[in-house]
Amino acid sequence: MFNDWHIFESIKQNGEAAKPGEPGNLVITNLYNYTQPLIRYRMDDEVILQEKECSCGWPFPIFSKLAGRKEEFLWFEGPDGNKEYIHPITLVEFIVAGLKKIQFVQVEKNKLRLNAVIQGDRDATISGIRNRMDEILKKKNLINFVDYEINIVGDIPNDHKTGKYKLIIPFRQT
Repeated sequence: MFNDWHIFESIKQNGEAAKPGEPGNLVITNLYNYTQPLIRYRMDDEVILQEKECSCGWPFPIFSKLAGRKEEFLWFEGPDGNKEYIHPITLVEFIVAGLKKIQFVQVEKNKLRLNAVIQGDRDATISGIRNRMDEILKKKNLINFVDYEINIVGDIPNDHKTGKYKLIIPFRQT
């Protein structure tokens, strides 16, 4: 992050500053645009600031992760205690024979409920969903740290605001 021309902050949902290693929304102030400056412009991009300086001698702060828009990401705690996410593109491409619709609901910090609308062979489709989900969790090194359950439903209702159903509902800590 070139903080000679910008001030970068990472802010949690409650407005507190995120500490290094914690996820937060990127907030930016530019120091060069006098006509239309951005002052504490909060973005939906979620970042994690690296705790340590780069061993290469780089003088600027470094992001350890840049996750993009938080609304669609599922964040988990990995085996090393670090935060890890599953990218929404991975879930958009969740294709299984017999699966008509799926929704990923994070019900706890490391637990998912997969609401699934299936057609055809129920057992084969459930087996395919398990195989696909296990494959995703293995790639992220979360297979033994994230639990999930498959909830077969008749339909997944559309959001009244967007007219589309929500593919991902992340966990909101209170």
